[in-house]
Amino acid sequence: MKILWINRRIIKTKIRQEIIDRYRGSRLGLLWSILHPILMLVVYTFVFNIVFQSKWGDSGQSKGEFALILFCGLIAYNIFADCVSRAPELITKNECYVKKKNFPLEVFPVITVGSSLVHGLISLFVLVIGVAC
Repeated sequence: MKILWINRRIIKTKIRQEIIDRYRGSRLGLLWSILHPILMLVVYTFVFNIVFQSKWGDSGQSKGEFALILFCGLIAYNIFADCVSRAPELITKNECYVKKKNFPLEVFPVITVGSSLVHGLISLFVLVIGVAC
């Protein structure tokens, strides 16, 4: 824990760099991090309300309530899935840092989780807007 606190600037910089690198080369850039959860919520609302006509329990609920409930679970799942899918490439992607003796290897998982949490927070913000509407 002390190593992470000492290297907090490195972690913050690498998280920012990883978020920017994820959308580098795309036309919309960082706007994708906002558009992706919005589009996902729209698609789930359409599929589960119009196509499947799903309901949560027996209560009379609004059209988008089931999709919002589903989206709550998907936020947590997407954070977990992102961390797990990017875990195998932590060492190979950062090979130049791994070869340095003084670089703390403990920061790599924290950077991956931090980047995933940023995207999860953006999705949570979209969820709050969806609940408010």
